[in-house]
Amino acid sequence: MIPVCPANLVLVPSAPCSNGGVGVIVSGGRTVYRGLLLKADKHFSHRYQMQASYALQAQDGINGIYNNNNWFQYWGPQAPRSILNISGIVDLPWKFQFSFISSYTSRGPFQPIIPSVDLTGSGVNGFPLPGMGSSLFNLGLGQADLVKLVNQYNQTYAGKPGPHTGQVFPTLTLPANYGLGHNFNSQDIRLTKLFKWHDRYELQVFGECFNLLNISNLTGYSSTCPILDSDRRPAAQAGHSAPADRAFQVGSRFSF
Repeated sequence: MIPVCPANLVLVPSAPCSNGGVGVIVSGGRTVYRGLLLKADKHFSHRYQMQASYALQAQDGINGIYNNNNWFQYWGPQAPRSILNISGIVDLPWKFQFSFISSYTSRGPFQPIIPSVDLTGSGVNGFPLPGMGSSLFNLGLGQADLVKLVNQYNQTYAGKPGPHTGQVFPTLTLPANYGLGHNFNSQDIRLTKLFKWHDRYELQVFGECFNLLNISNLTGYSSTCPILDSDRRPAAQAGHSAPADRAFQVGSRFSF
């Protein structure tokens, strides 16, 4: 269709020929978000104010392309179902001020991946655990479903040759202890002492505690399962306004 450029046209941009491969970009992905967003405000009066916001959400998209003949085969959920944030400020006697932020996010979807074998013969090595359909773990499927689907996979695929020479479907073995992720939960608080002079100068001295309840908020779970017995141990802790473990800090601010 496109001839190779002869030597005299190699450096001519408008020449109808090619010096090599032709790259093609296909915009074939999409994401759909549906959400119910709620917010309640209590404006500052009677020495305090409060704010609460909640999102009940459903985000769906392509969770990886594992079949070049059907890019949308693994279309499904991509985000946690619930997000809740509550914050407030309270004026206390003797010019003290207490404030807090409380955050909660439900568990996100989990899709276990079996690597190194082409399930469909389309040229992509690695594929999600068969049988999940449009649901994922934590959003429609639970731990009992994982046991069931692993057993089904072992009966149908394990030990059998894949579509390419030298590929064999691995056997999956669930470990004694594993998890499918955790909720995110964090409470941050601050206590501030105010000093004022002549209505122009203000000094704030404050102490803060991040992750007051010292919740680990584990994340970074591995979804790759050549022999689903890697314990799915978390590789990291979820970040927020401070290090993941409980942390304290003191500071001051001078305004004029």
